[in-house]
Amino acid sequence: VLLVDEAQNLFLRQSSSVNEGFYFRCFRNWLRSSERQVVAVFAGTTSKLSNFFEEKGSTTFSRDGPANNEEARQLYDPFYEFTTSGVGKKDGSFTANVDGNWDNDFGRAIPYGRPLFHVMQQKNGLNGKLEAIKRRLQLYSNLNKHTSWLSVLSVRVQMGQTTSSTASALVAHGYANLTHFQPLQDPKEGAIVQICHFPDPVLARAAMQIMNEDPKLWSGRASTLFSRGLSIPEKGDIGEIVAALYMLFCGDELRKTKDKDFTTFAIPLQEWLHKMEATPIMVNSKTQEAGKSVSFIQFCRNYLRLNPGQIARNGKFLEELHQAAYAIYLYPGSVACDMLASISRNGNKEGAMDRDGCKKDVGSYQALLVSVKNRKDFSVSDMGEAICKMMKQLLDTAGLEKGGVCLLILVGREEDEPLTDAEVVGVRKTIPTTMKKPTTRKRQKSGDSTLSSISSYIVTVNSNAKYGIGEMLQLTTSPGGERAEIYSSHFCLGKLLESKEEVGGALRAGLRKKTHQGQDKDLDHTRKLWEALNNPPTQQNQQGVDLNS
Repeated sequence: VLLVDEAQNLFLRQSSSVNEGFYFRCFRNWLRSSERQVVAVFAGTTSKLSNFFEEKGSTTFSRDGPANNEEARQLYDPFYEFTTSGVGKKDGSFTANVDGNWDNDFGRAIPYGRPLFHVMQQKNGLNGKLEAIKRRLQLYSNLNKHTSWLSVLSVRVQMGQTTSSTASALVAHGYANLTHFQPLQDPKEGAIVQICHFPDPVLARAAMQIMNEDPKLWSGRASTLFSRGLSIPEKGDIGEIVAALYMLFCGDELRKTKDKDFTTFAIPLQEWLHKMEATPIMVNSKTQEAGKSVSFIQFCRNYLRLNPGQIARNGKFLEELHQAAYAIYLYPGSVACDMLASISRNGNKEGAMDRDGCKKDVGSYQALLVSVKNRKDFSVSDMGEAICKMMKQLLDTAGLEKGGVCLLILVGREEDEPLTDAEVVGVRKTIPTTMKKPTTRKRQKSGDSTLSSISSYIVTVNSNAKYGIGEMLQLTTSPGGERAEIYSSHFCLGKLLESKEEVGGALRAGLRKKTHQGQDKDLDHTRKLWEALNNPPTQQNQQGVDLNS
């Protein structure tokens, strides 16, 4: 195996007589010229994909011969389906309070992002680089303004797919992650290049600081990218993006009043709902949300094939999600809702410390389920049905004792006014008594049996919504083809793979291969690969994993 770092130097034009990329093509031709059993990996911080994969078609030069083209186009899946995001967070291995500089939400979230930033934090070298990271996020070096806007916005809300050249530039010069590359048969058509931004609190905080200076400006920039076809959301419309930006901007405004440096991510749930002008549909009491907080500052793809209730009952996963400070888009076709975030029911108690010297969160966690409906006509009965679907997930799967909050966000309604009192009463009437007051043995596990422990709210985002969000509702886009498989950082997989039988179909869609003994080979392979990436070599795991299986 040949590992070639700083490969962009192979594309430098050394003189007027040497074409760009000449040295790389010589290298590639040498690899192809005989029966060598060699795999070459080229990497470089500013290496463009188009340099490596672009083929000019048949010419008189032997290096462009068609017999060799397919060999140069073969890609290997492990590099495209896993991320090292979060690998710095291993149970019991993280010291957040490095010389007292990181004893805040920001510091505790850093290990859930890029390993490089975690290492820099541990070596006290991150503080001096935060401004440089912010500049790189905005692509100040050499790219156009639209690419810069896309870089900042995608970190927070995943703007979907863009052109192959823009995607290549974002991977080479920014912080986008390559998730799929497929050269097309006709070189003139370019290639299919797909990107994603994985969880990273350092980048999300930088983007939050940039966007908070003028949220309305950034809403307008998002509208420009969509209207010009420079960005295509995965599900075909911008409803989720509008809802995500609105939730984030409301949270950012609260964070700024509490901490101008944006190192505190957690904000009171009640204040956040009030900022969004959420209409309560079913709340146990006036103080039910007291003491609860949300902390997410970005939305990321996480296509685990678990229904929302299965995720909601995993308290450890919700705890990690809250501390990592991001919310997730659920997989397409997910039952009941589109997004999921974590709610902390109790804050840190003074004097409670963990073994790493950090304040220990002694509270428990609930799920925040978010359903987004981007429709002109959405009736009272439709609203009640949408809320009931979310409540049913939490009651039937997570259990009554878990509780939770269901948030229905309506965007693009033709009736461009907040819900009337009559509409609110109408929605409440559509919720069955068995959900308002769960009395069945299945649901009466613990907690208050007289009224459900689940709260529900409706948020309407109208054309005159603040932050300029309403102006985006006039846009429509065509469906994108975003490819997403696991897209989960290692700490997430670790928490959800603890119960192998329960999560057997969580990682991939479609039919699974099993032996005649019923063993799930695909899941076993995934578990072994995950363990190899997270644990140091031992005598037991030194045999490794067959990456070609």
